[in-house]
Formats: sequence, structure tokens, C-alpha cells
Amino acid sequence: MGDSLEEFLAFGRQSPTFFPVTIRPRREFSETPLAEPCSADLGITAEGKKKRWVRHIAWEPVCHRLVLFYRDCLRFGWQPPEPGPYDIATGENFEILMGLETGYRYAEREDALQAIFAAHEFAEVASSPILADWKTGSFIYSPSNDFQRAVYILFREGWRAKTCVRCSRRFIADKPVQRYCSTKCSGETKRERNLDWWNKHGKKWRKQRKASSRHKAKKFIGKRGE
Repeated sequence: MGDSLEEFLAFGRQSPTFFPVTIRPRREFSETPLAEPCSADLGITAEGKKKRWVRHIAWEPVCHRLVLFYRDCLRFGWQPPEPGPYDIATGENFEILMGLETGYRYAEREDALQAIFAAHEFAEVASSPILADWKTGSFIYSPSNDFQRAVYILFREGWRAKTCVRCSRRFIADKPVQRYCSTKCSGETKRERNLDWWNKHGKKWRKQRKASSRHKAKKFIGKRGE
């Protein structure tokens, strides 16, 4: 995604459920399903519990700055870590991306949210808690939207976050050794490498090949003569 508002809106139309954080207007519920992004809830009525839907505040112009903030967090986290046993800086960006609200850039996110709170008086931001499971002695992360689910998968398999050595595009790798984002980039690199080799060694190779062909021809003629 680029920096412009037009690119932001176009991305939202293409991927409406991929907004980075779940923001709900607390007082705007519907008894019929709503367009994505939205979520379902159980409300208490006179008849008892009843399913209801609430739309998410997403892909509006007032959300532009917030999404750019999350995009930049992801770009920073995409960089390869410095050598060492830990990578706290990247980890803190992923804490923000996964909605854990513990990263050092939390104040920046709050600043980016102000335009949304000004436009939606009763907006609230959903968090993604880490739950402690006493039975298994482990912690369970519970993402609240598609974006956070995708980031969590990437976090668990960080080797997939690669940058193409040719075009510098960020991409998801299929194998740890993958260095190029596409067959186009790998093919162009291979062609350039072959051309460079030919320019350096082509004349010598042709000369040796001609000499070898003449030698084989002489041997063949000699055998025919026998």
C-alpha cells in the first residue's frame, strides 16, 4: 500500500476484512447481518438472548493515518534482525500488529486513533488477549480479525518474511532458501548472469569449441579412411 488516500481506499475495497485492528461503535447494533467487516454478538432482550451484528469502523478516510501506522510497523518488522539471540525491536512491532498493546510505539497508535474517536464518539478498540491455560501450562493468543491472524502465522514462521534481492519487494517465501519474489525476477537475474559470463568468457569458449569440433572431425575422417 502506498501513502495516498486513493491507494488506502482501493486496498479497503479489495480486502474489506483485512483492517489491522477491530474498532466498533458501541451503540450501533443491527438484528440483521451487515456487510464486512462486522462481527456478531449476543444481546439481551426482553425475549432473552438474541444474535445481533455490529459494523466495524474501517477503511474510512479518518482511518487513513492509523492504517499507515500499522503498515509501517509491518515494514519495520519485516527487516532481517541483527545477529544475536533476541530481536526485541522487531518483536515489539509485532506486539502492536497482533493487538497486544505492549509495544514501545503504543503512543503513536493512540495519536493515530484520535481522528477516529473524533468522528465516532462511542468507538472502542478491541484488544487481542493472551490467555493462560492452566491445564496445558501454556499461553493462548486469540486474534480478533483476519489481519491479526495472518500476522500471527507470519510471526510463528518468520523465515517466510523475505525481501527480493532484485526488486526489493517484500514477499512471503515458500522455502527458506528462496531469494526472489517471482520467476520474473529470478529469470531476469539468471539471464543477466549468463550474459555477463558470455561477455567475459564467450570468445574463449567459442574458440575452444571450434578447436574441439575440428579435432573430432579429423578423428572421424581418420577412422573412415582406415
